[in-house]
Amino acid sequence: MVPVHECWSDSEGAIVVSVLREHGVEARLNSEVPHTVWPLITDGLGKVQVLVSEDDAEEAREALKEYEEAGEGD
Repeated sequence: MVPVHECWSDSEGAIVVSVLREHGVEARLNSEVPHTVWPLITDGLGKVQVLVSEDDAEEAREALKEYEEAGEGD
């Protein structure tokens, strides 16, 4: 699994995962710290990564680029 997006909240990560799944790319969230236990963001702690398989990484990046260009990511 490789990261294709980084954000600072589980909710934003869930939206990104949903966009990717709509494009047929299986994705999952990864975080070093559970936000329900430690909801603060400090020096990179709390960062959420969206991971996809290496084979799907390019397709995932294109899907996210299209999503952002369409203005849906605002």
